[in-house]
Amino acid sequence: MENKIVNVADQNRIKDNKRPATGAMTRNYLTALVILAVLVITSSLLLQAIIATQEGSAAQINISGRQRMLSQRIALFSLRLADARSDKERSAIKDDLKEAIDEMEVANRGLTNGDKDLGLPDNISKETSDIFFKEPDDLNNRINQYLDQARELAIDDQPITHDDPHLQFILSESGNILRTLDKVVDVFQKESESQIAILESIDIVTLSVISAVIIAIGFFLFRPMVIRIDEETNKLVEAFDHQHRIASILQQNLVPEDIPQPEDLEIGIFYQSATKEAEVGGDFYDVFRIHGNKWAIAVGDVAGHGIDAATETARVKYILRDRSYSGDSPDRVLYRINEALYKQHPERFTALTYCVYDPSTSTLKLANAGNPYPYLLSDDRFLEDTGLLLSVERKQDYPLETLEIKDDELLIMYTDGLTEVRKENDEFGKERVGEFVKNNKDLSLDQLLEDLIEEARRFSNDNLTDDILVVGLRKKKQS
Repeated sequence: MENKIVNVADQNRIKDNKRPATGAMTRNYLTALVILAVLVITSSLLLQAIIATQEGSAAQINISGRQRMLSQRIALFSLRLADARSDKERSAIKDDLKEAIDEMEVANRGLTNGDKDLGLPDNISKETSDIFFKEPDDLNNRINQYLDQARELAIDDQPITHDDPHLQFILSESGNILRTLDKVVDVFQKESESQIAILESIDIVTLSVISAVIIAIGFFLFRPMVIRIDEETNKLVEAFDHQHRIASILQQNLVPEDIPQPEDLEIGIFYQSATKEAEVGGDFYDVFRIHGNKWAIAVGDVAGHGIDAATETARVKYILRDRSYSGDSPDRVLYRINEALYKQHPERFTALTYCVYDPSTSTLKLANAGNPYPYLLSDDRFLEDTGLLLSVERKQDYPLETLEIKDDELLIMYTDGLTEVRKENDEFGKERVGEFVKNNKDLSLDQLLEDLIEEARRFSNDNLTDDILVVGLRKKKQS
């Protein structure tokens, strides 16, 4: 019985001795994790502060730079008022002048008081405040006086002469305001660099402490950490592959192989995705019948890569079809698409070539928004009339080309993935496109397009970094 009691006591003592050791390891482990968590959070907050500082400073610098442009526009519009020859012309100039005045006033108020919509912080440094509110610069007061003088011109019903005192004030003060705004931009730049340097230094120290703590933790935390990093890396790779597969599926749906064909017009399409290492791009095309037995053909390229670009492409194609069914000419369709995209504030710009073929007259009307110039074989020329990319600016006009499509006429449209194929410092370029098409015009349309892309692939040593889409139109010979 006594031995049993001793044995039980020994066992309890052993258990008691293990508990403190296990508890100490657990406490050390949790302490290390807490320290690391605090340091990581601190580093994350510092990074957010750096980003916020960069964003705020960038907004201040950009808005200050825009103030320079607006002050010049106000001076220009004011001077044009004096040169206006009709009431209609004066009215249009006054509208532009009022718009510039309002924009400059909002921007000035944002720079001095902050504006969340413009991304401007609500506090400025003493040095910047002195420039805006104290002599000798007193920029805020001078800008307000400048705007007041411009408003007098904008509301004056009488014709403005060159010796008008308001105009003379604006012209004389414009240069001073420009110089002071340059000074403001310089101050913002220096303050931004100083603040970011301090935060980066603190962040570097924090990261150094994190490294030291990791080393101090020892082997019992190092291995789990390596294993966890390896697991997370594998998850990221799997997630990227999964996303790439989804984007590829979306892209394939946006560039289908089967397309309708007009009776007297052959349409050839060749799409070449980039090398495996590159992300899926935003190239797309569409062919469909519209009002009056006409055919709409579109070639587009949404900026960016991956799922976001593919999703934006689907939206652009939906808007394209919706606006095309109205029967408007291509230039008006592009105008309306641009207005729709701009109002929705897209994060990506879109290049789009849109044309309408009328079989009854054998005419093709074409408008281009930022895509590479289409090539017309019969004239051996590129259609160089183009407008801005879609969603860059509102109220954009797009030139309209009207072509008479004769038998065997050939028109080639393509995205910039073709012309921007590179070999060292040399681009494939549009001249090589035109030369290749001209020298191989007797090939079938599908073969011509396939060989054209193969020529670009050989040029780049099989290293395509962007998707390539080529669309060819050839008028069939009438029997």
